[in-house]
Amino acid sequence: MDKARAYKFDAKVSRMYYYRFLPIIALGQHNYDLRRQISEFNLKLFPQRAVRFNLGYGRSMSVGPYATTYDYERDEFPINGRSRWESNDYRAGVDATYKGWNFFIEGFYRKYKLDTTFDQNPGTNIGNNTTNTSILTFFTRDEPNRSRAVIGRGSIQGNITSRIHLLVRGMRGDEFLNSRLFEPTAGTDASRRTILSRNIVGEGNAKRPSANFDAGVTFDVSDTVAINNTFRYTFYRILGDLNLSTASRLRATNGTVTDTTVSSFDNRYTDVTSYWNTVDVRYAPNRKFALNAGWRATRRNIELQRPGLTEDDTLTTNTGIFGMRIRPIDRLNLFFDYENGTADNIFVRTNALDFQRVRARVNVQATDTLSFSGTISTTDNKNPTPFVENESDFRSYSISANWEPSSRLWVTGGYNYDDLFSQANIFFFLNRVETSGRSVFYSRQNFFFADSRFGVTKFLDLFLVYRYVQDGGAPSSAAGSFTGANDFVASYPLRRHNPEARIAVHLSNHVTANVSYRHFSYNEKALDFQDYRANIVTSSVRFTF
Repeated sequence: MDKARAYKFDAKVSRMYYYRFLPIIALGQHNYDLRRQISEFNLKLFPQRAVRFNLGYGRSMSVGPYATTYDYERDEFPINGRSRWESNDYRAGVDATYKGWNFFIEGFYRKYKLDTTFDQNPGTNIGNNTTNTSILTFFTRDEPNRSRAVIGRGSIQGNITSRIHLLVRGMRGDEFLNSRLFEPTAGTDASRRTILSRNIVGEGNAKRPSANFDAGVTFDVSDTVAINNTFRYTFYRILGDLNLSTASRLRATNGTVTDTTVSSFDNRYTDVTSYWNTVDVRYAPNRKFALNAGWRATRRNIELQRPGLTEDDTLTTNTGIFGMRIRPIDRLNLFFDYENGTADNIFVRTNALDFQRVRARVNVQATDTLSFSGTISTTDNKNPTPFVENESDFRSYSISANWEPSSRLWVTGGYNYDDLFSQANIFFFLNRVETSGRSVFYSRQNFFFADSRFGVTKFLDLFLVYRYVQDGGAPSSAAGSFTGANDFVASYPLRRHNPEARIAVHLSNHVTANVSYRHFSYNEKALDFQDYRANIVTSSVRFTF
């Protein structure tokens, strides 16, 4: 809905029902029946003027029952759950244009709550393990969570001079979370003691201040040479604490009653600061040839704190960048990109990855209505950390075509083949003995896609979409290549295809009706009991004013 030079208003409300019943998996004890709704409203005032105001409101919610299990006294007990979460988002901002400069500033506030409750059916809950003595005669659990976030962001873009161009963006946010736990239970524990009462009460708080800043400057040295420098700063800090108290009253088999109370407190602190800087020089003497080369450097500082221990780490990486575009004729474009250096491995306590990335791409405009494109890319990663020796090799090949004889008729489709091989030394405990081994993973994925639009008449449009994914998993030779007792070869051979058809009927200039059908088919080669089918029919009506 819009009125020229006055306002533009968009509204979207959608409701979904999520029902999952899996009777043959995990004893049929993990199922959902949820109702979800998403609403979004956006208003732009004076959309065609130099100063524009933006207002927005969004609401998302989900409510419904589900079934799950509770790990208690060396047994798994089926229980009932019910959750309700709701998120309300408020946005207000201004964007403006002045003497060739673009300005933007926006404030965002989110209020979120999640209330989850658990209980069991009336009577005695004997659990899934009937060979032990653990039972539940009473169980409830309440987990109320409250959270809020305040975020501000802005940007400035423009030309300082005819040869110097500037882009600056920034964001500052603060997030807060309060989580509580109330859990009274009664029953019998694994040692045959009667649990007369056990009350668990806990409360946790967390906050996360964060900031992001980006700046890019381009200097046109001449009509053929340009120097670009991009800087990025990222910061966030997570501070949290937890209080937990467990009060139990137990009666032993000899009748002795014991009262115990255990209280604990913990707090953690995570601080991450990272800097990225990329310098790139571009040389384009004419429209048929362009060359660029550059360097990217990063630095990351991490500090972790917990009671009695503080850890910190600093990691730097350097990467060389090279690219080239050649246009030998008007209808042919050739692209080549190359990167070599080290990559940041955040939150992994090993050294930075040595990596090399190569990509070659070709675009062919066969006719004014028909075009083809093809891409070959390779990425090789290796971790130089001693005793780890993990590495991965990724190869991707793709080809696509697009035919668009008119605005009412177009067809596009393509094929991708992705090949991934990775291996890493692993360390684990086997029968409480330190054991070393090797983890190997294969993926050989074929992906086909097709999209089309047919304007049958000026009132009727037909859209057809198809997606097909097939992963062949590990090759037959993999079993003979890794024969160690602790070599683990993994893959996930599967098939998935998704056809979709949609009809759009333009009832008038302001009303459009849509009806669509989607089929979802998923098949696993090794675990066929996880196969499933889904057929989805949707209808909608769109009004524009």
